Amino acid sequence: MILYSCNKEGKSISKTLNVYVAGGNYRVGGSSKIAKYWKNGIAVNLTDGSTFAVAASIAVSGNDIYVAGVEGKLAKYWKNGIAVNLTDGSTFADATSIAVSGNDVYVAGWQQNQIGNRIAKYWKNGIAVNLTDSLTDAFAFSIAVSGNDVYVAGMVLGLGGAAFGKYWKNGIGVNLTDGSTLAVAESIAVSGNDVYVAGWQQKQIGFENRDAKYWKNGISVNLTDRSTIEVATSIAVSGNDVYVAGWQQNQNGNRVAKYWKNGIAVNLTDSLTNALATSIVVSGNDVYVAGMGFDLGGSPFGKYWKNGIAVNISDTAQLYSIFLSVQ
Repeated sequence: MILYSCNKEGKSISKTLNVYVAGGNYRVGGSSKIAKYWKNGIAVNLTDGSTFAVAASIAVSGNDIYVAGVEGKLAKYWKNGIAVNLTDGSTFADATSIAVSGNDVYVAGWQQNQIGNRIAKYWKNGIAVNLTDSLTDAFAFSIAVSGNDVYVAGMVLGLGGAAFGKYWKNGIGVNLTDGSTLAVAESIAVSGNDVYVAGWQQKQIGFENRDAKYWKNGISVNLTDRSTIEVATSIAVSGNDVYVAGWQQNQNGNRVAKYWKNGIAVNLTDSLTNALATSIVVSGNDVYVAGMGFDLGGSPFGKYWKNGIAVNISDTAQLYSIFLSVQ
């Protein structure tokens, strides 16, 4: 997309809105996955397929492209295709989300310790900050930076299949649920003084039914009624509008990719196909949602939707993150 603006002399300046998506692409003839991203539909491989790898999150700052993900046991990010390892591979770890603020690079994720528990954490410029201790089992899934404040969303496992959905502000935890059921905080966004977290909560232990929801400053807003499996995966805020991406399982067992604007659902796929929406961004009046569909054999094909219109990216990919950049 070409955008036009005027400089101080009143001359028109053209700029391009670039669409970046990140994910994984199955290697032809094998089961391993290649971490990669696409810029305006053009693929850039980050790994060679010799080891299982996935790109989970992408951010762009100026001319630099940052992608967080995992390769083998290593949590890592790539800056312009150059890998930066965040862990040493001695235990399993994952980098799930990336944000850039000025010259600082923030990556959320988790790392397994020697007794098998996973520690929720983030890295600032490669330096780890633990959010949980070694005695609990926890994950960090999303990170946002506002001024000097660092916000991370995730979950802490409890007993009997329950879990707290929560976020941390500068390392201080805020519980979003009471731990009586399984709950997950999948995505976090900050707008002014308001903190928005998207995720889901199980109806009760032992039942699959889940309610897609978001929390504004800790107050829950249900998007569905927990009559089926319903999941919110990503949140974006534009002005007074709140956008949440996710999916809902229908009565036929298929998952319908969708997003909600201020609680009103917009289906991206029909009830006859199987699809997921994993990431959402907003530019002006345009809504972009990344995700994937599945063929009858269960194989994924990556795509994103602009205002509900699908743009196919790859017939073997799963997409987990979308980012817009004007250059």
